[in-house]
Amino acid sequence: MRRFSNIFGVFAISLLVASIVYYLSIDKLVPKVSYKNFIQFDLAYLNYDDVLAYHQLPYVSEYAQITKLDISKSDELRTINIEIPFQYEPFFKLSFGESSQVDFKLANLKINNEFVPIEKISDALTELGYKVDNKNGILYVNYAPTYAFFDLYKLAKEKFVFMSQEEVAKLINDDDNLRRCVFIFIVVITLLVIRLLNFAKIIYQSNTFTYNLYLFLYILLLLFSILLVYYNELRNCKGNVLFLLKNYVPIILFPLTLCLFFYNFNKIVRIFVFAFSLFFIFIIGVDHFIQSLLDTRFLFDSVGAFTGNLLGAIKEGIPFIIKYIESYCGFYFILSIIFFTLFYWTEFKLEFVHIVKIFSFLCLILSVCLMFVGNTGDKFVFFNTFQVNSYGLYTSGDNKREYNSYKVYDMPDLEYMSYKGLNLRKNIIVLLVESLSCENTFLCGNKKNSMLGLNHLANKNVFFSSYYSNNVNTNGALFTITTGFPLIVGPNIQNTFTNRLFYQKDLINKFHENGYLTFYYSPASVVLEKEQLLISKYDYINDANDEYYKNIVKPGVFNSVSDGDMFDKIVYDLKNKKERPVFIMLTTLSTHTPYMTPWGNNNSERAFEYSDFTINKFINDLNDIHYFDDGIVLITGDHREWGNKDADISKQVKSRISREHLPLIMIDGQNHNVVWNRVSFSHSSLGVMLEYLMLPSYEKNKFQVNPLIESKNETILYHNLNNANRVIVKFGEKEDEILLDGDQTRFIGEQFSDMEQQSILGYISWLKR
Repeated sequence: MRRFSNIFGVFAISLLVASIVYYLSIDKLVPKVSYKNFIQFDLAYLNYDDVLAYHQLPYVSEYAQITKLDISKSDELRTINIEIPFQYEPFFKLSFGESSQVDFKLANLKINNEFVPIEKISDALTELGYKVDNKNGILYVNYAPTYAFFDLYKLAKEKFVFMSQEEVAKLINDDDNLRRCVFIFIVVITLLVIRLLNFAKIIYQSNTFTYNLYLFLYILLLLFSILLVYYNELRNCKGNVLFLLKNYVPIILFPLTLCLFFYNFNKIVRIFVFAFSLFFIFIIGVDHFIQSLLDTRFLFDSVGAFTGNLLGAIKEGIPFIIKYIESYCGFYFILSIIFFTLFYWTEFKLEFVHIVKIFSFLCLILSVCLMFVGNTGDKFVFFNTFQVNSYGLYTSGDNKREYNSYKVYDMPDLEYMSYKGLNLRKNIIVLLVESLSCENTFLCGNKKNSMLGLNHLANKNVFFSSYYSNNVNTNGALFTITTGFPLIVGPNIQNTFTNRLFYQKDLINKFHENGYLTFYYSPASVVLEKEQLLISKYDYINDANDEYYKNIVKPGVFNSVSDGDMFDKIVYDLKNKKERPVFIMLTTLSTHTPYMTPWGNNNSERAFEYSDFTINKFINDLNDIHYFDDGIVLITGDHREWGNKDADISKQVKSRISREHLPLIMIDGQNHNVVWNRVSFSHSSLGVMLEYLMLPSYEKNKFQVNPLIESKNETILYHNLNNANRVIVKFGEKEDEILLDGDQTRFIGEQFSDMEQQSILGYISWLKR
């Protein structure tokens, strides 16, 4: 045993040293490549106006706006950076002063870090009618207000790069493989060096050195565990170290001190304590894994949903596990488990054994006392997994409490009213893009440009600027759109999904009853019994197990085909459809963590670029088969992006529900260029709008709206399973939170009148039964 642990210890130490060397040097040895065209220039506006950047999108004949830069009046040069993926044809233009005459200064134009000669820029601007004066490498420009483009691609074509998506994907895979080879090489070299230095023999002969070494590893494990809650390359804690210390140090001290205290007991006791401690740490690791990759927490109540098909869950979870192990924190968590095992089972003599035992016993008591300490001032994301699973200990509310005497709505009290519809009977495609929120586009005021084609589609069609999700998972979005009810989860989430009372106004069934063929498409294989949630009357359900995909590689998460392959299948089916109109609901997966796409499998931004590319191709393919002669497409997200980017729920933002803001685009083949911002609404009312457009009549209750003809805002309810005892309520400019606490369920603030509060609380009580 001693010899085995000695050899294993040398290997573990080699991994530790090699990984440190690797992470410190890899970016220099194998620099990360972005595969984008980088455009940079210095600009100063001498009066007020905007700068618009355009480029040529694939499958789109017109120029698409990349970004809009709001430049204030200033004589000081400001550096502007714009990026375009290699997969987009590098046709790039700038437009200055579209709305009024503008004077500006321009300098240091670089494309992919290569300067464009100032003379070429001056000549190009002069040809466009600008008055240009060159002083010390700075162009002073005056422009009369006529519509014109400054064509950078034409000016410096040789400096731009264009590659197909297949070429870029191959390069990315080559980069990843090279980095893995470098790591293996460093591990082998480190192992040889340690062996040559006879490091193993030194460890074997010196008990004092062994104790100091393992004490160092113990401290290393403790320090790493403090940072368990973080994933993105040990990102900035932003002043929250005290929260981490308070909530994570105790649960790490607990198993380690337990093992130290029982170190000299008999073997059976040691095995039992070790197994318990390892399981304890394993729970912490699972919670960290789920929080790192999925931006949610490990809830003990959900374990049963996976145990029914444990092998299937493990199989589908392999891409996530690999992604986690490849991350900095995930790798060190696995390494810490190894060190913990070695620390406990390697035989060496501890000096001052009794002092160590007393210290361990005191730490054990301290860790047990502090384990569940929390208060309402703490931030949910920093609680350890045991606090998260003890709702009543971190807030005064308890989502699991049942209603005993609280007034609830009956179905008739919802007062469904029937209204006349337009009865257009067009084909419908509802495209739910995984994790698409306003963070991925500047349509909602952001400057991010991962979805250039989506911006173009919104600008050319009908864009709804005040649209929201009601939940933070795909199943919740499907439930809400289908039933018209926001998902307010009760004690048993599965009962909520399958409760037939919610499906009395089923959107899919309504279209089915009105002569529509109804379809559901997913690029995934059937996973975790999701098909049981599709209890509506779909005539046809298609997933990655379809015969159509038998010769197609399934590289995506959940053993899925690519979104592009699924879009091709839909177009193929539409070409062969019957005369009856169709209603198609479809979900994508390319932008689901861990972001496994044909363009590279571990990058959020690249995944959204790929999704943007395939959606635009899909719309173009639909246009080619004349789908829009008698059909519409609705594009929105199922929920906001996951991945812990903004997991701090106590983040000070103007509106908490603003994080759930989604783009909603309606395409019918006409050039509308319309922004529809009359009312705010959510997934709960999307079905109302579709029924109004396509059917002879439609029904809605008092909590829904028809955004196309009403001026009243929807009462939007948002329930996040990460903070399951609170519901956010939005009505126009009013916003408040509800604390779910059985008969004591109540509004936290005072934004709503007493009558409004009673109505909304009654509605929630009906939804939670």
